[in-house]
Amino acid sequence: MPFERLFLGTGAHCLHAVRDVLVERCAANAGELDLSHLMLALPTGRAGRRLQELVLDHATENSLVYAPPTVVTLGVLSEYFLVPDHPRPTEIEEALAWLRVLNQASATDLDPLLGRGERTPESIEELAQRLARLTRELGGAGLTFADVAVHEAVEGSHEERRWLAMSHLHQQWEGLLDSVGFESRDTQLHRACNGAGTLDHGDITTVCFISADLNHQQRRLLDQLSESGMEVMSMVHADEGDSDAFDAHGCVIPDVWTSRLLPVDDDHLRIVNDVDEQVATAIELLGSLEPIESVDSVSVGIPDGDLIPSFRRVFPAWGVALHDPAGRPLPNTSIGRLLSALEIYLERGHAADLAGLLRHPFIEHWIDDQPGSDGIGTSGVIEAYDRLLEETVPLELATFLPARHKSLHEAIRPLLLQLQPMRHAVESVAERAESLRSLLEAWLTPLLESEMSDDTDLRAIDQVMDRLADFARADARITEPVSCAGMIRQLMSALESCTIRMPEDDNAVEALGWLECHLDDAPVLLLAGFNEGVVPSSINADAFLPNELRRRLGMLDNDRRYARDAFLLEAIIRSGRTTRIIVGRQGPDGDPLRPSRLLLTGDTDATVERILSFSTAPSTAPRSPDAVESENGFQTCPVPVSIPKIHTMSVTSFRDYLACPYRFMLGHVLRLRTRDHRPDEIDGGLFGTLAHLVLERYGTLERDGHVDSTDERIVRGELDRLLNELVEERFSSSRLPSVHMQLSTLRLRLRAYAAVHAEQARAGWRVRHVELSFGDDASGRTHDHPPAKLPGVPGIRLAGKIDRLDYNEELGLHRVIDYKTGDTGKGVIASHCTKDRERWFDLQMPLYRHLLRSIDVEIEPAGLCYVQLPAKIEDTKLDEPKWKDEDLELADEKAREVASNVLSGQFDPDSTFRASWDSWSRICGTGIIEFDGDDEEDDA
Repeated sequence: MPFERLFLGTGAHCLHAVRDVLVERCAANAGELDLSHLMLALPTGRAGRRLQELVLDHATENSLVYAPPTVVTLGVLSEYFLVPDHPRPTEIEEALAWLRVLNQASATDLDPLLGRGERTPESIEELAQRLARLTRELGGAGLTFADVAVHEAVEGSHEERRWLAMSHLHQQWEGLLDSVGFESRDTQLHRACNGAGTLDHGDITTVCFISADLNHQQRRLLDQLSESGMEVMSMVHADEGDSDAFDAHGCVIPDVWTSRLLPVDDDHLRIVNDVDEQVATAIELLGSLEPIESVDSVSVGIPDGDLIPSFRRVFPAWGVALHDPAGRPLPNTSIGRLLSALEIYLERGHAADLAGLLRHPFIEHWIDDQPGSDGIGTSGVIEAYDRLLEETVPLELATFLPARHKSLHEAIRPLLLQLQPMRHAVESVAERAESLRSLLEAWLTPLLESEMSDDTDLRAIDQVMDRLADFARADARITEPVSCAGMIRQLMSALESCTIRMPEDDNAVEALGWLECHLDDAPVLLLAGFNEGVVPSSINADAFLPNELRRRLGMLDNDRRYARDAFLLEAIIRSGRTTRIIVGRQGPDGDPLRPSRLLLTGDTDATVERILSFSTAPSTAPRSPDAVESENGFQTCPVPVSIPKIHTMSVTSFRDYLACPYRFMLGHVLRLRTRDHRPDEIDGGLFGTLAHLVLERYGTLERDGHVDSTDERIVRGELDRLLNELVEERFSSSRLPSVHMQLSTLRLRLRAYAAVHAEQARAGWRVRHVELSFGDDASGRTHDHPPAKLPGVPGIRLAGKIDRLDYNEELGLHRVIDYKTGDTGKGVIASHCTKDRERWFDLQMPLYRHLLRSIDVEIEPAGLCYVQLPAKIEDTKLDEPKWKDEDLELADEKAREVASNVLSGQFDPDSTFRASWDSWSRICGTGIIEFDGDDEEDDA
């Protein structure tokens, strides 16, 4: 039977035109609309569902007895007609077969694909995934690896060796499937499309399809159906007068469309600067275009997936709900993130990797349900584990944690007992799938029974469990033993393209991908992110199938993509819909963007004018009014509803207020904390703490007369011994390489300090106090003395801890010693203020005077000293400042100003704030600016 092309015409929505054709052709009997003999094949499932709604609405409105058609997507059209001669492997079995072939492959076949060197499981798995995709893509084009290897575009080129290797591996793959009685879908379809297979029409007599482009396999299948006597109809959303722009299958002819003038007027365009302006423009259009009577009247096309998070975040803040029918990729769901965190820990076993698991809500809930966590609580487990990582920076966890972490050990022990046996054992795929399923079931049961999980979680969990069941059922003859980490990677690969549809929202605007826009029938369509590289998309740097090779092989290439997208854009504009196209000059990362070539198809003058308009014309984005607040709204530098009053300040906290009052409020008034849960080295604070602890213990020995500090050799030996003692107490035997290096660095700095200390001892200076505290410190230890008064501000008292207080009996003088382990060794005065004393950065050392006066100890200006332990050990020294009394009076004046501001609640953000690291950047909405500066430890 001849292959029919039916041109639907323009001026109406495509699906509405299709409905009218179906009604006209199939309403043969009065009162009936029987489409049961008909199969409709459309590009997307969403379009198929909408077309069924339109036909059903027509039947209902006209009181027709309705028999619906069979509606499928083009990708699965063959599944309804092809009768397999042999059992097919599942996609999972095909992937597992590829893994087995590659694991058993020779270097001759693998070297051209992976290069020489050690093969990691990850590299083999990635290659297996790539070869599986190539198999399907080549199959869709009616090709095999062997066809490509002998093609004139490859034969004799530097690519020939790679394609011959892939061809050989593909033969082994097919041989492995054949050995257990399997035959792949592509092989079966290839034979059927060439007349050697069996097609079963069943009750279907007519196939109608819509597609701007078909691959070779789809064309041959439709030809076979037509030749077998079925009525096959291609429905083309264009006028009959444009028939020369479409081939016999109703698909676009690239040569025609690459030179075609598209009907894009300036009225269609909105040219703006960045992503925020694109979102603001879309919202402004929602309120200004007519007719928009309801959310069903408008759709927003977002071809660039990178823009979707911005739209999803901002739209609700303006009171506009946004529904993404494509759904959430399963890897981005809670169960997907749990599996990723689990795979990382099982593969490497690093202590820092466990922190990601402990933070997952499913694991938090499970731990909270365990008897061992009663004394610590879920949040306490996370806090305690972070503290363990920061204090010990272990590579792997020891069998038993130190005594001071006993509660943490008891809380996480059940989790470790589950995970440890799974780390190294290698079992069959079925056994591994079952053990992983059992583990997930144990973790998830408490949460599911508590009814705290939402529908998205439940659907995602069902998908994971279904895939694990597929792995468990895979034919053991084509699989190889696998580790649990490898099992998870294979599972995530199988779930990579799986999406979890969001619940329907009748009050939400639909967000569509580009290929869905043409068959959407909302009266108003807003297209955002219409830039080159997105529409049309391009593939130029594919490692195996670059564009030129695709073109010569007759596969989908850039020209065919351009032609398809040009037709879709023209069809959208000529359908009578109200269409607006938003084009941005910058992407989400600030990268410059170009307008889509589809917008530059006019004559030379018009094209140049549009390019200039895109480059230089002012943005057409509206000025952003205040957004509607929502529960999820985000405000930079948010102000708390109430701010607690404080009446005690540590001497080091003045430094934070001088840097930024708002950040001071976050850390010292609200007492918020930030923490890096994956430390990979000893951070500056811990490095300084270790140095302080060694020097504190040494100072105690000297104070109590147990060591001769005048002998440099003795001082050095004692510092070495004390460091060793401290390392044994705090660190496990399994340490990161960076920790070994940093401890060696600390040892060198302490040894360099031994000479300085011995010299001062010979000059008569002796340790009188170490870690002399005024007011409770952060660790909660009992203080030596109560907080001190700050003269002139009766509402504030000073707290702090002095590293060391020395006394020289011969001179009758005291002096304060503060240890500094910053790399550059900035001096006392430079750390506190500018040379002209106009600007103060820190008030720590001047304020020590008031702490000591409270216990009747006077300090001269030159007695406020640093001991520098910098990276350049030759710069190790005692730094005695050359301050004058009037300098310290200026410091007191600044301290009184700060204290008064704190008492009155003045915590406005400082827009000039700059630091090498900003712990509060996410709250304050700022980036992190790196600059050359001293990275001192925190002495607070």
